[in-house]
Amino acid sequence: MGLFKKDVRVTKSLAMNGKDTGAIVGIKGALLGRIVRMDGDKEIIIGSDSSQAELIIDHSTVMAKHCSIRYVQDDKSYVVCNLCDEDLIADATDELVRGESYVLQPGTRLIIGSPSNEIRLG
Repeated sequence: MGLFKKDVRVTKSLAMNGKDTGAIVGIKGALLGRIVRMDGDKEIIIGSDSSQAELIIDHSTVMAKHCSIRYVQDDKSYVVCNLCDEDLIADATDELVRGESYVLQPGTRLIIGSPSNEIRLG
């Protein structure tokens, strides 16, 4: 038996800390297992270029500034904006159009560039 399990799951309890904060949880790919806490109205840019983004995914389908995510503390939602022409897909089916902002709820999964890079909000 190998040292690593084939399927890795990140449970909801990992992202919750009892405070009124949001979180980005890496569930596949370069951000797997990483949890980034988000205080009220903090925006995080995800991309492939460390000079333009806070969360880095080094993958050919991820652009320098791929998307922005802002946690809205008042209603515990997330505002997500696709900043490029590459894929940004919510909950495996809804493609987010470049330049548009979307209000998404905790638990929403985002595919960034390719299905091998996935995060969960909250």
